[in-house]
Amino acid sequence: MTDARWLTDVDEAMYRSMVESAPAYFYVASPVDTATIYRSPQAESILGYTSADWAANPDLWSELLHPNDRERVLAAFRECARGGRPFRCEYRLRTRSDGLRWVRDHARLIPDPSGSGQVMQGVVLDITEEKAARDAAAEARDESDARSRFMDVVFEHAPLGVAKVGIDMLIADVNPRLRSMLWSGDGDMVGRHFGEFLPADEVERVIQVFRPLWKGEVERIESDSHAIRRDGTRLWLHWTATTVRDGDRRIAYFLVLFEDITAKHEAEERAAAALVELDRLNHLKSEFISVVSHEFRTALTGIQGFSELLRDQEMSAAEVKELAADINSDALRLNRLITEMLDLDRMEAGRLMMRTVPTDLNRLLVEAAERSQVANPARRVGTDLQPGLPPVSVDPDRIVQVVSNLLSNAVKYSAPGSPIEVSSRLAAGEVTIGVRDHGRGIPADFLPKLFQRYERYESEASQRVMGTGLGLPISRQIVEMHGGRIWAESTEGVGSLFQFTLPLEPSGQVK
Repeated sequence: MTDARWLTDVDEAMYRSMVESAPAYFYVASPVDTATIYRSPQAESILGYTSADWAANPDLWSELLHPNDRERVLAAFRECARGGRPFRCEYRLRTRSDGLRWVRDHARLIPDPSGSGQVMQGVVLDITEEKAARDAAAEARDESDARSRFMDVVFEHAPLGVAKVGIDMLIADVNPRLRSMLWSGDGDMVGRHFGEFLPADEVERVIQVFRPLWKGEVERIESDSHAIRRDGTRLWLHWTATTVRDGDRRIAYFLVLFEDITAKHEAEERAAAALVELDRLNHLKSEFISVVSHEFRTALTGIQGFSELLRDQEMSAAEVKELAADINSDALRLNRLITEMLDLDRMEAGRLMMRTVPTDLNRLLVEAAERSQVANPARRVGTDLQPGLPPVSVDPDRIVQVVSNLLSNAVKYSAPGSPIEVSSRLAAGEVTIGVRDHGRGIPADFLPKLFQRYERYESEASQRVMGTGLGLPISRQIVEMHGGRIWAESTEGVGSLFQFTLPLEPSGQVK
């Protein structure tokens, strides 16, 4: 064998080996009716049909086309057969085992080597695995795109503020909700340092909270902190920061969610303050019960002691009369204590009726001042009344109770000999009645509490004064039931002025 012949045989063997081992087959077909003229043996390994099958049925190829692909593929084949562009199609072929294989078919029109016209020569490549991989990749891209679109929608419309924060703590992106929380007007939050939106006293603490996230020790942290709006006002935020990593598992950025908890935090502060106030009121109530118990015990002790003297000792009529007067005084004291407590409860429950009649207030005030002067000869009780006051529809007994209580307090909390003055003024459709003393005065921060139940200003003088402290709350209820208002003005070391108003026209609140 010559070298040339050997090389020819080797080339042919290599070519045959390459063709028969490739996932493809070659074919020659009629351009007129697609009938198979030749199919290389590899067609059997791809589709399961032998050369004999192809020879027995020249139309086998067209019959194996998937119904959904047939019209498209045959149209492209006919166009190529008419001398058009080369035939290039991807389509499905049914296998002998009723499976499907995806193929890529490239063919062109060439002269028939026998000299009798033209034939279609092509190659069919099995791309089933490639197509599956492409479809999977496309599906993954679609899922990724859908997820990305979904995340974009969530980012834009989330009810929480969202920010992308770099590892340098510069803000990379924010959603509209966070922008509305912290930013308004021109400019943008993007590119600013996260710390710009924190109070100076919060920055170091937040950095310490963030530190494990920077170090990669944790993947998620959360905390509450103040934040500063662009206009300088503050709000409370609950924020959660999560690490987002890249393909190499390095930290790409932090995703931070912000929830405005200002209302919640303020509610918690109000609740805490309410608990403190409740504890304070419970303490005051306990003190009130202690004071009332002491007052009752003192009066009962007096009644018991004086009655035992009457029972056990011989006494003159004058002595009996004196002890009886003491017993009567303590009994009246007990009655007053009980009446005060019952009156306040009935007033606060709206069960106390006012019996109003047109009343000469100046006359009522003069009589109250005179009684106070007689009962307290060491005091100087005077009046400064505007003459000509018109009659006012009030419950005179209850108004006397208010004035008497204010006069009693003025006497208790001022030095002997210091003047006490009762006044009346008419203005803007109402009469203002005042009781002024020149005692030690009341601190300004305690004035709003004076008329509340159980409140009692503890001063050096109050330690020496007996009573339940219900007089001012009762006075407030009486005045308000008449449609008026009551208040106090005081300067420490100078004295106090208690005033209340009564409308000339009966109020709808009068019962």
